[in-house]
Amino acid sequence: MKDHYATDKDFQDIWTALQTPPTVQTDFANSDGFLTKNGRICVPMGSLRDFIILELHRGGLAGHFGFDKTYSPVADIFFLPHLRRDVHTIVARCRTCQVNKGTKQNTGLYTPLPIPHQPWVDISMDFVLGLPHTQHNHDSIMVVADRFSKMAHFVPCRKTFDASNIATIFLKEIVKMLNSSAISGKHFGRSLDHTTSWDLLLPHAEFAYNNSVNHTTGSTPFQLVYGMNPRNPLDTMALPLPQRTSEAGLDFVTHMQSIHEEVRKHIALQTEKYDQQANLHRRDK
Repeated sequence: MKDHYATDKDFQDIWTALQTPPTVQTDFANSDGFLTKNGRICVPMGSLRDFIILELHRGGLAGHFGFDKTYSPVADIFFLPHLRRDVHTIVARCRTCQVNKGTKQNTGLYTPLPIPHQPWVDISMDFVLGLPHTQHNHDSIMVVADRFSKMAHFVPCRKTFDASNIATIFLKEIVKMLNSSAISGKHFGRSLDHTTSWDLLLPHAEFAYNNSVNHTTGSTPFQLVYGMNPRNPLDTMALPLPQRTSEAGLDFVTHMQSIHEEVRKHIALQTEKYDQQANLHRRDK
C-alpha cells in the first residue's frame, strides 16, 4: 500500500506535498510510510478498498450488519474518499443480507420501559427456537441482553429446557461473564449453513454484535461495559493513533461514570424520538 500513494489518483498530490515540510496546517501526515488523515490510514484505489469493507461487513468477526454498523468500524480505522457510497453499494449487493431481511409489523402502541442507570442491572431474555439440531443436541438460542449497554450473550440451549435448566445455564454462562476474547477472525468465515455446528459459531456472532455501534446508545456494548473496544482483524497497524486511547490523566472510574451519564441521556432522547415516530403508524388494540 505504501508504494501506491505516489501514483494514486486520490492521494498523489497530497503525498507529493508531504515529502517537503508543509507550509500550512493539514489533516494529512506521513506515519511510518503510511498516508494518514487525522490518524486514519488512507487506502489507495484498488481491490483493497472492497476487501476492507467486505471484511468488516461479512468477515469472521463481523455480523452482516447494515450500512451504519458497517460504515462505522471502517471509518474509525481507514480513510476512503467515497466510503459512504462504497459501503452502500456493497451492503445493498450482499446476497446474504437480502435473503435474510426481516419484516416489520406495526401493531399496538409502543410503550418504552424505564431507563436503567448502569450496565447489567436490568436485562431482557429471549429465545430463538426451531433451529436445526447440532451435534451437541442444541436446537435453540437463549439471548440475554443488558438494556443499558445493549450488550448481549448468545447461549445455545434446547427447546425442552425447563425453568431449572434455564436458571442453571444462566448462572453458568451469564453470571460468570468474562471480559476478554482471544478469537481470531481468520478461521471463522463459516455460516449457519453448517446446520450441525451453528452453536459453535455463537461466540463469533456475539462478538460481532457487541463490537458494533448501537443506534440507541451511540456506542458499542463493549465500550459501555469495559471502556474500550477489542481489536478487529484489520486493526493491527502499529501506528500512533491517539484517538484510540483515553486521555492520560483521566481517572478510569470517573471516565466510565461520565460515559454512563451521557448514555442515559442518549437513551432517553432516542426513546422519546422512537416513541413519537413509532406511534404515528400504530393504533391501540
